Amino acid sequence: MDEIFDKVRDGASKVFDGATKIAKQVADKTGVVTQTKISFAIGETKNKMEEIYAEIGRKAYKKHTEGMDLCECMSDAFEKLDELQSELEDLNEKLAEVKE
Repeated sequence: MDEIFDKVRDGASKVFDGATKIAKQVADKTGVVTQTKISFAIGETKNKMEEIYAEIGRKAYKKHTEGMDLCECMSDAFEKLDELQSELEDLNEKLAEVKE
């Protein structure tokens, strides 16, 4: 009778070990997917910021050639950059958390 219980216990132990291994693999893959999504969002945010920087440069040069004040025409772009910079910092924090 003890022999049967030992076999059942060993079988259950193997099943549990296998399930634990699979769960760990799934968790690892989920973490990679999350890291990838956050990294992609960081890249998109940086691209948006680069577009705004280019827009600022074009506007600044145009206003310079027209002899106009630069600050007034770019306040919207500066505000958008501030928002994107904050978003970028948040994404970098999330990525650091996921990597841990």
